[in-house]
Amino acid sequence: MLSRTQQLDKTALIALQSLLMACQATDGHAIPAYPHLLAQHRQGPPSLLYYDHDVLVGFLAAFHFQPEICEVSLLVAPTYRKQGIATLLWHTMLPSIHTIRPSIKHLMISTPHDFNLSLFERHAFNFQHGEYNMEYLSHTPPRLAHSHPALTIRPAEHAHINNLCIIDKACFDPNRQHAELRFKRAIDNPNTHIFIAEHAEQIIGQVQLNFEENQVRLTDLAVLPVWQGQGFGQAIVAHCINHMFQNNHNHMTLVVAAQNQHALRLYQNLGFKIYNAVDYFKHNLTDFKRDL
Repeated sequence: MLSRTQQLDKTALIALQSLLMACQATDGHAIPAYPHLLAQHRQGPPSLLYYDHDVLVGFLAAFHFQPEICEVSLLVAPTYRKQGIATLLWHTMLPSIHTIRPSIKHLMISTPHDFNLSLFERHAFNFQHGEYNMEYLSHTPPRLAHSHPALTIRPAEHAHINNLCIIDKACFDPNRQHAELRFKRAIDNPNTHIFIAEHAEQIIGQVQLNFEENQVRLTDLAVLPVWQGQGFGQAIVAHCINHMFQNNHNHMTLVVAAQNQHALRLYQNLGFKIYNAVDYFKHNLTDFKRDL
């Protein structure tokens, strides 16, 4: 049975977690499904859930993190593969992409590292990048110094939004949209903690922590390019770990690009471990064959 929804309830989220675990056990790694976003009411194409006797065996959701790209998360339980479920989900989802988001030009799809490579080559997908999921799971803070003597780290306020936008544009994709609104909502969200880092009376860095039931997600760590390579990023992350402990959590996760060896070493030096690896492939939507 195929079901559509704009927001996954608690039962569906638990079922999705079970499906992710089953896929990871077979595939070696798990693709991102962004359950923290699926738990919210979302605009755009609905999430698709395929059930067999009330057991979730297929799932597809589309995300729009970039203006012209639709990122798709597609999961089929290992014992239900090659039965047409993935094809059904694709055929159901694709017609709605342009209807809801006319600007979409590319499809992005994730896959466990080194998995399904022949499938993507056969359908002319182009490899884009790889990502590592890392975690800090400990009851003690990092062994390295917890602070940088020349750095002040404190919570961001609305008055800092312009500075946050400047750092965001300098360190991430300059095409990311609605930065001011994103930061305002984050600052107003009690479960999101944004910190700014000041050096020489200038705001030079930022980081965001998202507190969830069982983990803290670290995102958007950034230091202005002119100040990079001086240990500021490490000090910001160490501050975040200590802040996590102060708020009675001990499990922090993050995502880092596989090619960013500097950031990878920074996190490893602080005690983070890789627990998952994902590859991303892109295809022009106008040339896409629907029989994936």
